[in-house]
Amino acid sequence: MFQGMASASQIGLDSYVVVQYIRSRELVDKLRAEYDFSKVFGGTETDWFSRLGQDASSEKVVEYWNKRVDPFFDLTTGSVTVQVRAFSPQDSQKLAQSILAHSETLVNELSRRSRDDAVRGATQEVSRAEERLRNVLADQRVLRDTRGTINPEKEAEGGLMAVSKLREQLAKFNADLAVQKEYMGADSPTVRATESKVRAMQAQVALAESRLTNKGAANAGPEDASRPLSADIGAFDALAAERRFAEENYKASLASLEKAREQANRQMTYLAAFVSPSLPQEALYPKRFQDILITFVAALGVWIFLIIAIRSIKEHA
Repeated sequence: MFQGMASASQIGLDSYVVVQYIRSRELVDKLRAEYDFSKVFGGTETDWFSRLGQDASSEKVVEYWNKRVDPFFDLTTGSVTVQVRAFSPQDSQKLAQSILAHSETLVNELSRRSRDDAVRGATQEVSRAEERLRNVLADQRVLRDTRGTINPEKEAEGGLMAVSKLREQLAKFNADLAVQKEYMGADSPTVRATESKVRAMQAQVALAESRLTNKGAANAGPEDASRPLSADIGAFDALAAERRFAEENYKASLASLEKAREQANRQMTYLAAFVSPSLPQEALYPKRFQDILITFVAALGVWIFLIIAIRSIKEHA
């Protein structure tokens, strides 16, 4: 089992999946559709104790299969070894080749699902990020229409310049008024005219400031009160920050989607058989000499036990 850029633990988990699949009923059912198990394992030329019953249930077949097939995962080498025992060399090789083919199909299917899930998840994330960005842009458009301004910061800069000029004019009028009061009486038409100009200029300054901040709105009076540009700037700044976050999220989701598609274009996990199933030249089973020796020793032990038991009975009779 090989997996690009994966940890050894993940490869081990995938290998254990293959081992469990080889022992599963699903694989047995697929092989039974390809091979006649009643002939492979239950032929009349097979001894009665080792053959598979003709009317064996699926559970019995799986149990019998697990006695004839031994898949083993070696954690030190990271390889899966499968030993198949049948009653002819050709059947053993064919079954081993079928096990390899079905295991490879399983690994390919698991890898395909993983790649498809990654692309599907990345696509959904792109859709969510795109929807979020679209909503932010729509909110900005609604805010511009509602507040009647495109860029409140630019308007605030112009308002500050206007307030500065008005204050300069007010300072000039106040200076003129101070000079006039030194040489003229308070009831002089010139002084009154200048005082009227000062009051008018003060009202214009308060009105201009009310367009900028809440402080200016409080000084302008209820008839001149309106929504200050500072409130518009706060609303626009909040949406601008949300737009930046949405754009960054959208870019990140697009990068993730591209990476998922790139990974999906190549096989991330695959099964490679570095030792193919071979055709046996010599039968390993049954081990006739070993079985005869074990049977002889067991029978000898039973015979000795019976002799001792019989003599013991006779001595006590």
